[in-house]
Amino acid sequence: MDLDKQVQIRLRERWQALQITEEAVDRLLEIAMTSPEPPEVPHRGVVLITGALGIGKSTYADVKMRRNIQEAFSTETARWPVLIDARTLADTPLETKVLEAAKGLPVAAYTLIVDGCDELPRDIANGLLRDARLFYGSSPESLIVLLSRPGYISWRDEVHLPELTEDAAESVMEAAAGHEVRIWSLPSQLRPLIRRPLFAILAARYFGAGHPRPTTSAGLLSALVEDVLRRDTATNEAVFAKLRDLAKQTMTHGGWIPETEVGSIAIRESLISTRLVVARSGSIGFAAPVIEQYFAALALLRNEIDAIEHTRSLSAWERWRPAWALAVTIGSWSQVAALVAQLASTFPGAAAWLVGENVADNGLAMLPAGESTSPLPPDSELSSRMTTAFKTWAASFSEVARVRGVLDGYEGRRVRIIVRSSPSSGLYVAGWSGTAEPSEAEIARSRDILAAAEPGWFFRGAWREASHPTWPWRFTLDRFGKMVERHLSHLRWNPGVQALGVEAEWDLIYSLAPSAAKSAIRRQDYEMAAKLTRRSIDSLAELLTTENIQEFHLDRRFVTVGELEALRGLIRDADPSQVFRSPWPGPDTDGGGSWVWSSYSLDRLAERSQRVYEAALDGYQQLVEKWMPKLAPTLGLGAMLPIALEGNVEVDRNGGMEVAGIDYELWPLPPGEPSRVKLVPVEGTQTRRAEEFEEKNRRFASLVHAYRSETAAWIGHTSSHGVLSIFGRLPATRIAIEWLWDDLRALRIIRSSGPRD
Repeated sequence: MDLDKQVQIRLRERWQALQITEEAVDRLLEIAMTSPEPPEVPHRGVVLITGALGIGKSTYADVKMRRNIQEAFSTETARWPVLIDARTLADTPLETKVLEAAKGLPVAAYTLIVDGCDELPRDIANGLLRDARLFYGSSPESLIVLLSRPGYISWRDEVHLPELTEDAAESVMEAAAGHEVRIWSLPSQLRPLIRRPLFAILAARYFGAGHPRPTTSAGLLSALVEDVLRRDTATNEAVFAKLRDLAKQTMTHGGWIPETEVGSIAIRESLISTRLVVARSGSIGFAAPVIEQYFAALALLRNEIDAIEHTRSLSAWERWRPAWALAVTIGSWSQVAALVAQLASTFPGAAAWLVGENVADNGLAMLPAGESTSPLPPDSELSSRMTTAFKTWAASFSEVARVRGVLDGYEGRRVRIIVRSSPSSGLYVAGWSGTAEPSEAEIARSRDILAAAEPGWFFRGAWREASHPTWPWRFTLDRFGKMVERHLSHLRWNPGVQALGVEAEWDLIYSLAPSAAKSAIRRQDYEMAAKLTRRSIDSLAELLTTENIQEFHLDRRFVTVGELEALRGLIRDADPSQVFRSPWPGPDTDGGGSWVWSSYSLDRLAERSQRVYEAALDGYQQLVEKWMPKLAPTLGLGAMLPIALEGNVEVDRNGGMEVAGIDYELWPLPPGEPSRVKLVPVEGTQTRRAEEFEEKNRRFASLVHAYRSETAAWIGHTSSHGVLSIFGRLPATRIAIEWLWDDLRALRIIRSSGPRD
């Protein structure tokens, strides 16, 4: 039972780091071992289990490991239990680690638990998920459990660890405190926080007689450290510094370093005596990842780590991502502003993710915060902070901001951020982006949030007094995100880039064509279509001139008089068969089915798909280059460009229901090569063999390592399988915008699911 003892030691060390008694640890261990397994966890397969910071992912891993160890010793057919720290897999294949754990014994099936996937760079974490799927393919009776925070990696079988119920939270607090604790006795700001076991234990410690009462997650963590250091005031600052130094080392060495690298025996003993640090088999590290990340974040905020060096490359920053994420939740305004501004100056996409992921949209840190830890600053200071954040994002999204009118006033130094606070009604925020200064009356009316709804106000909103200094960053990011959403919705019908221009021109011509001309187009009578459309446009142009109208709305897009005149000239001078023929290959059979693709042969479907996806891929790249070049390295698809899109167009006519689908994969190409598309027609739905899947994964990993090592952590989806969607209006534009929209959602810049068709 040595393995069981090792797991118990890990559990105990993690709780002892929270400075509770041995008796409390025993009580918590009993609670943990009797807690129910989430019912959604399957008996076999690959499952991703996610939960927020403090929810107990590592405790779940250890408890599940103990249960499986006990089952293995009592049942001959039980699976072999294996628990792996994800950071040990950064340089070692998963299969190698598993076979080492099996100690050379013949094993039919495993219960494999990999903890801390979110502590790896994201590309390695995604590779780990692929390896887990491959391992399951070779051991189909196994259960493979990966643990991570939400949103870091994606898998179809995802189970969320639930928060504690009120009764369970009280039981955890009573076990930690050694006396009765009732939720109703805690400050209201703290009650949501203690639904996570880590913070329930910390909160219980600080609600006895004579203790301070922190009401935020950052306050609870800080109080824990202060309590440790208070034991020996003569050496606390030295130990504090050594803890930060240790975190700097372990963050870059997979969580553990040799004991000899921390200094003398006296230093090692002083670190271990804090119970925040533990020694195992000649190595030393922190008892819990959150404690390591906390001290690394402190080192970052105190400028003991060179933030500029971190932001020289995405790969360098990626190794420190967890520390940066925690830093923005515990730092002061000036500390966080310096970090975010520095990151935004080089990689604004990473800065947007940092703020969007770790600061809640109500101004509270994602580590659930409570009441303000310090008085709200004066209005002038709040305005200054809002302006700082506004200018940072304006520089990051300058191409979009300029065309949307946001920078019209900013470039002339006429943007004014107005903030008014009130103890009774909260905090009001408004931003002026007009071409002239707002009047004193307009400024005065900014107290009334409804008055800020007039044209010229860039953003407006009411805010409760924020409890965290990072709220101006999230508030302004969300406002820029709404601007980007509006702009992409506009580009859906007016893409404005060469690769999508032919499609957009055809769509406008077809929208302007009267019904009789549309019928002529379907008959392929292009001379008649040109005659009827020219007559209709002439009448429209005469009306616009009479009414002095320079722009009008047509089928979800705005058309200027200049665009209309250009089309008149095109229709008058060009070959009608070129102007009125769709840019995409049309039907080539008599149909006979009820689906839009029923009138297409398989070869014609593949031809149309090839052309549409070529335009979509080129269009995506041109949209990014034109509107969001600074975000390109952190966009899921942009981080992989140039790429080869390769796959099948499949039609399955069996079973009485005709289904057309597309199945493609994306492959990185050497820098400088043009992106390309290769889609081939396939009758029926193709199935993949496990060997083929494994080979493709190896090939992809090799190409990423060779060509995209710098942006690997930001690469998004690498394959797609679904219904063929190459019909309707502007299909290439729709696909390109959907790709870009999904990429921006992953960066937490935009929040909605997609533009409306």
